Parts: sequence; structure tokens; C-alpha cells
Amino acid sequence: MKLPNLDLIKYKAENVLRNHDKFTEKLKKAREEDPYRAIDLVLHSFPQMWGSTALGFDGIGGQAMTEAYTTVVHERVTNTFIIFFGERPCYSLTDPTEEFFEDLKNLQIAGINEARERYLKEEAPRKPKGISITWDCRVANCPTCGAFIREIEDENQCHKCGQRLDWSKKEGE
Repeated sequence: MKLPNLDLIKYKAENVLRNHDKFTEKLKKAREEDPYRAIDLVLHSFPQMWGSTALGFDGIGGQAMTEAYTTVVHERVTNTFIIFFGERPCYSLTDPTEEFFEDLKNLQIAGINEARERYLKEEAPRKPKGISITWDCRVANCPTCGAFIREIEDENQCHKCGQRLDWSKKEGE
């Protein structure tokens, strides 16, 4: 099993953070208190066993027990975590639930689909931005990360960041 390139993971994590709305908002607030506040990254890397070659990405993969390194990058100023499987970023969390910390302690981080259910704190759904109608569905941008999303039956969260979405119509729409 190949050891992860932690310098590369750190570089990728910094790029993910630069495009993460919640992170940039929280960092801006922290810098109002201390203008010299810098990004503070801590990396935790450990081997983890997966039931398929898709690792924690939960996609289509070969049905073979696969061991790969999981790296959790913790940005301490904003309490943001970026989860890497192998050397690829999979998802990020800001102020995750206690279940996340318990899984981190046990060195068994959940894949992306399970993480959406277990690691995100409940927050009020937000209206998608710029809703427009195309053919038989509505499309918009996620209010948190800006990802292009479309309304799909029973899909009430962003596929990229997990933000819960409220597709209900306002009067006059």
C-alpha cells in the first residue's frame, strides 16, 4: 500500500478551502479579530479497509476488499475538515457532529453518502439561487457552494456540499 504524499494533500486541501464559502466566511470573521491570522492545517493519516475499490467515494468499483490511506485535514481556525481517500479529496465538513469525532478516534471515517447523514448538523434548508425551469425540472445553484443542481424527486440536498435545499415555491413563482 502506497503512503500518501502529504505535501500534495496539503496543497489540494488549501485549494479546496479557497473555494469553500463557509470556510472563507469564517476565516474573514477570524481575521477581523486578528488580521494576521493564518490558515492552520493539521493532517491525520491512517490506513482504512473498504469493501470496494471505490473507497469512500461510494461509486461503482470492483468488489474487492481494498486498503487505502484516509487523510483528514483539519483547519483549526475555522474548524473545517477535508476528507481525502487515497490522495483525492472526497468531502468537507464545517463543525461536524460528535459521530465524526468518534469515527476519527476509531480510525474509521464514513464514505460520502453515509457522511451526509451522520456528520452534518441539522440546519434549516436554504432556497437554491437562480431557479429556472428547463424541460421537466427546475435547475439552480447551491446557496452554499454554488454547485449547479437540479430538482430531482426526493433529492433535497446539494450533491457537492450536502447543503439541505428548500425547493418549495414562493407566492408568485
